[in-house]
Amino acid sequence: MAFEKFSESGKTFKPKVSFRKGGGIGLNAGAVRKFGLKQYSFAILYYDKERRLIGIKPTKSEDEEGARRMTHGGTWATIGAQGFMDFFEIDPPRDKRRDATWDDRERMIVGFACRLEPGDQPKGMKDGEANKEKGMHA
Repeated sequence: MAFEKFSESGKTFKPKVSFRKGGGIGLNAGAVRKFGLKQYSFAILYYDKERRLIGIKPTKSEDEEGARRMTHGGTWATIGAQGFMDFFEIDPPRDKRRDATWDDRERMIVGFACRLEPGDQPKGMKDGEANKEKGMHA
């Protein structure tokens, strides 16, 4: 196996989701790149109350039920979600980044929407399940 040169300094590769003070859901450059989000202008939001997970399903159509605008800025993306947070009474840790993963079965991005203590595992999830990362299949 040959060595490969790393020349991408200053870039983020690990996909993360964050919750903003104004109620927005942010996706970092790693998430935008890994899940191919530049090609999408909208997203549909989901919540799994039992496992305390949010789901973000990218879409190109604003006509899909529940579609919310996904705003892109440079390398990141954000989705206005204050109504979503209020409706499901989600009080995520603001300005904290969480790992974002791709759920093949649901065909959406998944991230924790709760305060997790070290070693805490949401109900119904096996150890390590939340950290599986798969690229998006458009």
